[in-house]
Amino acid sequence: MEYAEDKRKQHGTIRRASVAAAVLLALPLCGVEEAFADTERLAAVRVFADQVIEHGRDQYGAEHTPLFADRIDVAALEPAAPESNFAAQQNLLRTLTALSVLTGDEQYRDAAEAATRHMIEHHRSPAGLFYWGGYIHIDLETDEYVYGRNDQHSLRGHIPFYEFLWDVDADVAAQFIRAFWNAQVMDWERLEVCRRGGVDSNWDREMGDLWDSPFGDPEPFIRTERTLSFIHSGTDLIYAAGMLHLKAGEEGAWTWGQRLARQYVQARHPDTGLGVYQYNMLVQEQEPPEEGDLPTHTSYGDRAWNQFFASGSSDPEDEFYNPIKGERADDGLPVAREGWVLFGNQYRAIYELNAAVQLDLAERLGDEGRQLLEWTVDGLKAYAEHAYDAEDNILRPLWADGTDLTGTKTPRTGYHGSRGSRMEPREVRDALLLSFVRARRLSGDEALWPTARSIARGLGLGDIGDAPGENVELNMETDHAGAHAVLALLELAQSTENGAEYVELAEQVGANILEQRFHHGFFISSADSTEANVNALEPLALLILEGALQDRLEDLPRVPR
Repeated sequence: MEYAEDKRKQHGTIRRASVAAAVLLALPLCGVEEAFADTERLAAVRVFADQVIEHGRDQYGAEHTPLFADRIDVAALEPAAPESNFAAQQNLLRTLTALSVLTGDEQYRDAAEAATRHMIEHHRSPAGLFYWGGYIHIDLETDEYVYGRNDQHSLRGHIPFYEFLWDVDADVAAQFIRAFWNAQVMDWERLEVCRRGGVDSNWDREMGDLWDSPFGDPEPFIRTERTLSFIHSGTDLIYAAGMLHLKAGEEGAWTWGQRLARQYVQARHPDTGLGVYQYNMLVQEQEPPEEGDLPTHTSYGDRAWNQFFASGSSDPEDEFYNPIKGERADDGLPVAREGWVLFGNQYRAIYELNAAVQLDLAERLGDEGRQLLEWTVDGLKAYAEHAYDAEDNILRPLWADGTDLTGTKTPRTGYHGSRGSRMEPREVRDALLLSFVRARRLSGDEALWPTARSIARGLGLGDIGDAPGENVELNMETDHAGAHAVLALLELAQSTENGAEYVELAEQVGANILEQRFHHGFFISSADSTEANVNALEPLALLILEGALQDRLEDLPRVPR
């Protein structure tokens, strides 16, 4: 045992030495004296932040603004493109403010505040919406807005750093959330929300009754024309409503936030508790073609229904066997519906993004978040029961009724894949581990633990124990380098008084991040990567780890997802 322990320590020393060397190579880009006073983690994040501030800000035109470009060319040390989407830079804001807290150097927070103030002063619609999000970015060369397919405001799992926005301008923050809800809710009585606010421009929609609107408590699945209540957009609305209640005391905001969360819960499959990606069903305005490839336009109705309900074969021996062909649920609608798709990447929006964010919000809300916590925990347990294969640490592709699609082929080309594409299980990511351990910490529900334990083992983190802090056998030589794993291990450490080993493993994963993903002063997938995303989660996770080691977590920004 002593020999094994000595080898482990020796291995850790060698790894830390290589990490330190990587950081030292980048030191000329920052203040050398300050960096030597930092830990390796802080030094690396300081280098990253210095690079982003020096090379990632607006360098175009006669007047340079304090806005950041989304990506940096690693070799040229300049923006990779003159594109700035402030919604997609919220982790960067959290990183800069956390770095100022831990180093005492206010230049980082100042840079975040300068960019935020510029957005407030120059890039807000009259209604109070920022020009940002899923379909728009600012062209830094022209200061004009570039739209994608749609000229609409949309947030899709961006989860803004509202606490910071409140510090910069509380009135603007509150106005934005009210305008956000007003822009995305098409029908308050039916709570019809659209991830892009409908088919018309929604930047300057006249303010309605908002929280005083009547509510009809509709049953799932409401029928809508061309509007989709995707859960990543719903998550942003729920989170915003909760934050407005917490920061401004608007009880009506959370009343509606909880109503929206409940719409997704009510639309889960009644037998399995699985789903949902959306709680509406598209009305068929045009007849889709009976054969051949399917158009994906929303005017053709529910795209999963069109693609799977009557396609393929009911014969299990057929190459295009479709196990839910012709199957209807108790509500008379096909099992094949967009809301009940749990293959592709839909599950990530439900059980990684939505679960993690709702759990964070439930903790902030305390007693008022109890129902939200319960709903989220129930959803995770259902997913673990039906989708998770503990032996191989994989997630099965499913319909929400529990039908396993592993090995089947998509019977018709459409929105959910090309004909002949095979449905295969997905490897579990550490973002799902974060959801499970956060849920376990907040709820105390022991039924969540076996899944968390198995996921951690499958990720190469070792055995997290019979329960938090009990009979723990962690793999301190793991090569796992995931930012969410760092956050998950810190959640575990908070779950028990015996959390030192979890923190130690988080340090090792942090060292792996520096060794494997810190190249040329940026957090990128490999040394050969040509572009760096300024919104990388890795530097923020390292700062949260540093805060935990300094017992300063309460001083740092929270990381909802």
